[in-house]
Amino acid sequence: MLFKLINRLVSKISGKVHLRVILIVPFVFQIILAVGLTGYFSFRNGQEAINDLATQLHTEITARIEQYINTYLEIPSLVVNINANAISEEQLDLKDLRSWLPYLFKQSKVFEELSFIYFGHQKNGDYIALHRRENGSLAYNIKDHQTEEVMLDYLLDKNGEPVDFLKKDNKYDPRKRSWYTTAVNAGKAGWTDIYEFVGTGLETGQLGMSFVSPYYDNGVLQGVLGSDFTLKRISDFLSRITVGSSGKTFIVERSGLLVGGSFPHEPLVEAETGKKRRLIFDVKDPLIKATANYLRNHQYGDFTQIKDNQQMYFSYQGQRQQVHVSALNTLKNRFNLDWLIVVVVPEADFMEQINTHTRITFLLTLVALLLATIIGIFTSSFLIQPILRLNEAAKKLSAGDWEQSLPVGRSDELGELANSFNDMTKQLKTSFKTLEAQNTELQRLDKHKNEFLTNTFHELRTPLNGIIGIADSLIDSPLPEQTHANLTMIIVSGQRLANLVSNILDFSKLKHNNIDLQLKSVSLREIVEVVFSLSKPLIGNKNLQLINTISLNLPPAKADENRLQQILHNLLSNAVKFTEQGRVEISAEVNENFIAINVSDTGIGISKDKLESIFKSFEQADGSTARVYGGTGLGLAVSKKLVELHGGKISVTSEMGVGSRFTFTLPGAQSEKNA
Repeated sequence: MLFKLINRLVSKISGKVHLRVILIVPFVFQIILAVGLTGYFSFRNGQEAINDLATQLHTEITARIEQYINTYLEIPSLVVNINANAISEEQLDLKDLRSWLPYLFKQSKVFEELSFIYFGHQKNGDYIALHRRENGSLAYNIKDHQTEEVMLDYLLDKNGEPVDFLKKDNKYDPRKRSWYTTAVNAGKAGWTDIYEFVGTGLETGQLGMSFVSPYYDNGVLQGVLGSDFTLKRISDFLSRITVGSSGKTFIVERSGLLVGGSFPHEPLVEAETGKKRRLIFDVKDPLIKATANYLRNHQYGDFTQIKDNQQMYFSYQGQRQQVHVSALNTLKNRFNLDWLIVVVVPEADFMEQINTHTRITFLLTLVALLLATIIGIFTSSFLIQPILRLNEAAKKLSAGDWEQSLPVGRSDELGELANSFNDMTKQLKTSFKTLEAQNTELQRLDKHKNEFLTNTFHELRTPLNGIIGIADSLIDSPLPEQTHANLTMIIVSGQRLANLVSNILDFSKLKHNNIDLQLKSVSLREIVEVVFSLSKPLIGNKNLQLINTISLNLPPAKADENRLQQILHNLLSNAVKFTEQGRVEISAEVNENFIAINVSDTGIGISKDKLESIFKSFEQADGSTARVYGGTGLGLAVSKKLVELHGGKISVTSEMGVGSRFTFTLPGAQSEKNA
């Protein structure tokens, strides 16, 4: 079935195309198909391999970043736990914080990743901290009874001894600091929010985090231990990772706040209320900004919807970008930090070699296409010339030039075709002469038939009208019941016969388009009354009402009055014929520029399978209907033709045992006037 459909489609298309094109195209198509498919699958396979490699690379990079961050974040918590154990084992004395300095100095040498290691005392607000400056040197903060409630900041030498005084802070109380209150309120170890680091020797605008833990002795809070690190180390690590030739990575919180990135950026922005953290959507790097906006606006709505690992593509400046997003679930589970790693790399970084091969394939295709076209032109010329001669001869033959003969100079299929054409020309010439003679005879017979029908109509109409007139004049006289019934039968039969003769003649005229309409404005209600009056004898003894519901205010129609009467009489007589009791009703309504006339009855109805053919010539519902009710099936066919001559349409709806409804339309006289 599919093959036949394709074959018909190809035949239909090829029939509208020049033969030279049909002969050349297969050569070209085969070359394009072979080279194109080879190049396509090569490109696709290479692209899939590159995509798989890119996915694997993204996964490895993400895993490497995640491992680094896990290790990096493990150090502050490890140091805090070590210091808590040291206090418990009395290696560190809570009453003498100055004694902690050698211990903290050695610890800072071991854990160079940390920026601060500190402790704040709950009882008296004493404080000790050792912090790493931007140049790598170490400094020491102390506040105790010796400093008279003032925090002092000293630079340490290579042996951990204070050598230079840096500054003092008269109002420093660790118990009022956010890192301290965070630990106390939580009642357990945990991370603070990311905040700006402020301190001597630190680069301005740096962000960091603190891991803090309250220290209890027998359930009594003694103070808070903490250690800090800067996020700059995360950005430095990301910038050392190579992703293609121009790929970039960044880490964000689900709120969109930037944690770190491989691109140059300022972590803080100025606001009316002071400095605040930068959102990833506000970075200056255009690729990172476009990636973040794509994830938010086109993919997820916001970062909170991202689950596990996701890989996707988007277009930026006409180039496809590969994006790999990974949720750091281990961070969330271990440290309650809900961060996302995003890796973005232009697909061109991986596809450069594939694109080079594609360009070579395209050039090879063009060369093969040129060669195939040249070969096709020579081949088609060899085949087409005899066919062109055949085509020219066939055109002359169709124009009536029967003296056509093709030269036969070859013995192949085209030579056989030329012989067949010459034989066909001779046979057509003979057949055409025979058909001309037969057609002339048919035209003569058809003319005689039309003349016979016209003469017969006139010969029958005069005596029929006389019979109907005499019977109609006698029927109102006082006569016996049987005589009255006979006269009624004469009138009905005469009208039916006259109508049949008229329909036969009109059918012949309509077939030859010999009917001219005398159009004028006519009143539908008046014409219906005339038709009712003429059709009353058709009712006979039936319990049947003829009802005219056409409004007196209905606009006139544009129609031939006699032909309109004929249409209505055919429909009405048809309705009366098939309706034993009930009513036959004629109504009308205006529908835009047309008037719709309805002839409804309560008769036997028409089956659905006969509705489509009811207006065909010599058609009735079925043979039994014709035997019981009579008729030739011409009335509806003639009515349909007459309605269409007026520019209208006719239709029927019916239900068996309920009745039928014929509807036809005529142009309104008012619409003609407006036009």
